[in-house]
Amino acid sequence: MNNKMPFSVKLLILTAFTVVLWVGFEVYRVLTSEPTPQVPEYILAPLSPTLDISSLNSIGQRINLTEEEIGDTVLLERPSGSTVVAPAPIEIYSAPAFLQPEGSPIPASNEGEVVTELPG
Repeated sequence: MNNKMPFSVKLLILTAFTVVLWVGFEVYRVLTSEPTPQVPEYILAPLSPTLDISSLNSIGQRINLTEEEIGDTVLLERPSGSTVVAPAPIEIYSAPAFLQPEGSPIPASNEGEVVTELPG
């Protein structure tokens, strides 16, 4: 008895097995995937192909701060548990009293004294 199968029958069986697996995985993917989110119309609206020259000109007029002007930042913990980023306190070198105008928010100090908190 000849137990040898022809090549075309082997190919047919492997192809059928592949198709069954492929369909099974696709059905599983469709049933387990999340639906596509609804995107608002204003996001899908086409962009204008013309350049807004006034917006481009305003880019050069923006304020650019250096790292020294920005200063260090510290994280503050709020009672609710949320974190807030706030600028770190800075040292203010105040001028002697005779150089400060009346009503100045920076208190007068002795020469070389560093004020870390402002009144009020």
